[in-house]
Amino acid sequence: MDTHLAHPTFTPKRGVGRRVLDQALRTITQGVIVTDSDQIILSVNSAFTEITGYSEAECIGRNCRFLQGPESDPKTIDRIREACMVGASFSGEILNYRKDGTIFWNDLLISALKDAKGKTTNFIGVTRDISERKQIEQALLESEQRLILAIHAGGVGIWDWNILTGEVKHNQRWMELLGEDPEQTYFSVEDFKNRIHPEDLSVVLDSLNVSLATGKEYQAQYKMVRGDGRVVWMVDKGAIVERSESGEPLRMAGAIKDISEQVAAQEKIQELIFFDSLTNLPNRRYIQDRIHRTISESARNKTYSGLIFLDLDNFKNVNDAYGHNVGDVLLKVFGTRIQKTIRPKDIVARIGGDEYLILFEEIGTTVADAKKILEEAIERILEGFTEHHDLGDGVYVQAKASMGIVIFGDQDSQFDDILKYADLAMYAAKSDPHLSHRFFDIDLMEEFNQKSNYLSRLKNACASKQIFAVYQPVVDCNQEVVAYEALARWSDPEFGIVMPDDFIPFAEKNGLIIEVGNVIIENIFSNQNLWNSPENDQQFDVMINISAHQLMNLGFAKQFIASCGQFHIPMNRIHLEITESINIGNVDAAIEVMLFLNKQGVKFALDDFGTGFSSLTYLQKLPIQYLKIDKSFVAGLGVSADDEAIANNILILARGLGIKVIAEGVETQSQFEWLLSKGCDYFQGWYFGEPVDSLKF
Repeated sequence: MDTHLAHPTFTPKRGVGRRVLDQALRTITQGVIVTDSDQIILSVNSAFTEITGYSEAECIGRNCRFLQGPESDPKTIDRIREACMVGASFSGEILNYRKDGTIFWNDLLISALKDAKGKTTNFIGVTRDISERKQIEQALLESEQRLILAIHAGGVGIWDWNILTGEVKHNQRWMELLGEDPEQTYFSVEDFKNRIHPEDLSVVLDSLNVSLATGKEYQAQYKMVRGDGRVVWMVDKGAIVERSESGEPLRMAGAIKDISEQVAAQEKIQELIFFDSLTNLPNRRYIQDRIHRTISESARNKTYSGLIFLDLDNFKNVNDAYGHNVGDVLLKVFGTRIQKTIRPKDIVARIGGDEYLILFEEIGTTVADAKKILEEAIERILEGFTEHHDLGDGVYVQAKASMGIVIFGDQDSQFDDILKYADLAMYAAKSDPHLSHRFFDIDLMEEFNQKSNYLSRLKNACASKQIFAVYQPVVDCNQEVVAYEALARWSDPEFGIVMPDDFIPFAEKNGLIIEVGNVIIENIFSNQNLWNSPENDQQFDVMINISAHQLMNLGFAKQFIASCGQFHIPMNRIHLEITESINIGNVDAAIEVMLFLNKQGVKFALDDFGTGFSSLTYLQKLPIQYLKIDKSFVAGLGVSADDEAIANNILILARGLGIKVIAEGVETQSQFEWLLSKGCDYFQGWYFGEPVDSLKF
């Protein structure tokens, strides 16, 4: 017969959110301990520290066995270890040791938390100090009915079952636990069965039958329906206490205890794990488990399921305009709006930031059927976008989103692949102003493969030092060289020289710009011809382009200074260029990095000035010493009155702010003379020299 223990099944519902996890744990009167799959402690609550005398810091990172000692029962320890090894529940009592060396008896309930594949990820233990009851039990050890009396003294219900007659005797506490009429004096085993919840009856009877057949201790954890109709969780233990001369069991006695509070505490903890604290929607972990399960069910039932990856458009603008509190309101009402447009059985989850997933489980037996249902859902979602969101305090916004959709089920699918494909489709929709959504298809797969191949080649280029710098002179009004700008190039074995516009933006978009930037800087710093000129030669400054991703990272500044020290580079000869058209998301962080490097002698130039939308903001906030007029305006000098007006105003503005100006892309004498006449300080372009890998011009 089946001898496994019944244990509570977690049913998700709206939770209170992770951000109140600590508060929730503090309100639980029992000790609570959370471990990883190896029983290494991750968290304990205050009740646990009061019971054991150990602080939370002294517990975290240790194996739970540190509470055990010489008098801890080895058999109980083995039962705990065996239950944990197979991811089963455990309910029992064990003697442990406090920090001060004193012993205490611990009533322990352990439950395993598993992912969708059935793999144990965590254990949750709920514990109660029962030392007082155990002391009473110890005092009654020589009594024939010591088990029943000890349990009675501890406030639990006791029962004594006459197996031949079917009569069950009990104490007053048993009556209270089951909500029975105190005037009722006779109970049969059938009355007991009728109180067990139908979902758990077979498990309890199986456990009883195993005990009667083998003589092993009876133990079960199950739901029971009280006399008032309320459902409570019980843990029930017993043993055969009398046999006939032939060895047949005649009587079984045991104890029953209400563990509803402990089970409720476990469910509360699991709710906090599975729900987003801001929106009360399922979180990434929950939807991931559901998708894993849906993958298996779709494969088994030969059905198709769908996933929509939804990302709010321009959410940052709402935060910038109205503040993060209003942005949080938008995330909540947007999630609610989505829920109203989909079917009750579909699942919407917030996986972080302004990103949501919508799961449609087993929606068709063909791809066409599944796609039809998804298209109908998308149409309802898009209709919901037409209405403005009321965010309070008179703030109304019309939020839209880009959606990527993937249909899965026709082959072995993996969660990471499904999410990646939906993400690719979403970004494809976001990059096309004419699309609100896009299904993942063979074309996107080809684009993805090309992108992956290009990314692999670029990573290899960094590792094999295929990226290098060439140098273009910067001259003063007398056309004397005062500096060189280092310009990146990629010497690709298959495609030859690749220009920076063809790989720098790609590196920025795909998270490789830091690595590419480090390779470029190392190439520049290791160029001895550039830095180690004879003492009687002029020491030229070097201008190096950097990315906004580098600029917003204080670690970049420290690494940059360390590299200068490694290669003996004087930092007062370095100018770092940042592009005006880039989006510096965290201006304050960028300013901190720039000021830090300014103090070391590094100067800053604002490149491509006039091509972006934040020019005046950058000029006001960023500590720059130079700005560079973009070559698109220089090309129009003598041709376009508009370009001449823009260039002239840039020069006037810079002069008023005390900033030097460098004109880029000077290719003719007439352009040089026009800029010179307007007071431009420095010049750069093919008119003075093309970019080369040697400084011998």
